[in-house]
Amino acid sequence: MSFEESLSGAERRIHVVRADHCPTCGGAGEVPFGPVPCARCGGTGQIRATRGHMIFSRACGDCGGAGALTQRPCQRCGGEGRLVQSEWLDVQIPAGAAAGSRVRIPGCGNAGRHGGAPGDFVLEIEVEPHRLYRREGDDLHCIVPVTMAEAALGGHIDVPTPDGPVTIEIPAGTQTGQRFRLRKRGAPKIGEKARGDLYVEARVVVPAITDNRSRALLEEVARLNPDDPRKDLFSGPGAEGKR
Repeated sequence: MSFEESLSGAERRIHVVRADHCPTCGGAGEVPFGPVPCARCGGTGQIRATRGHMIFSRACGDCGGAGALTQRPCQRCGGEGRLVQSEWLDVQIPAGAAAGSRVRIPGCGNAGRHGGAPGDFVLEIEVEPHRLYRREGDDLHCIVPVTMAEAALGGHIDVPTPDGPVTIEIPAGTQTGQRFRLRKRGAPKIGEKARGDLYVEARVVVPAITDNRSRALLEEVARLNPDDPRKDLFSGPGAEGKR
């Protein structure tokens, strides 16, 4: 499903091939008939065997000692009790489903043997990646470009959210990698009314300077703000020897 569908929820029609109870025998694998005398024991219910001079009797395995047969294997399912069939299921995928989420539909799996209860049908969700958002749990993350002037002076910028553009304020001196948290703008929490958060990461875009006037202005800015951002790289134990 698409990333947008995973946030809003969607319905899918799924074709399922599964083993279902045989309608003829009800899943038992046998159907009633007769009764007829058991051919193996001749209707006595006992099987005689000899060992040397001794004679033993045991219950007939075919009729269970009854002497008559009242059940026979179901011809429709070959005694298996199950038949393969296909059907369509309409599956509702909840809002907030993430990649790897599972939707369980009770009773729509393979039927159990000998009339046993059917299992469940489990649908695993795959979500297409989004060009802007990266999901971690119920939180969303995105990167927003910021001009050098916006980062230095601060101001208001528009950022994308799943609900549409939202204007946020960034402070003067914003650096690349600085994050801003927009509460309850993330993915819905499955089965709840709550939502995760959206984290917007700033990425400062430095323009390529090609004209003399812009170069002179930046040189003036550098002269008025002489701070060295690399000064801490050469401090600490052993730093003197590395210079």
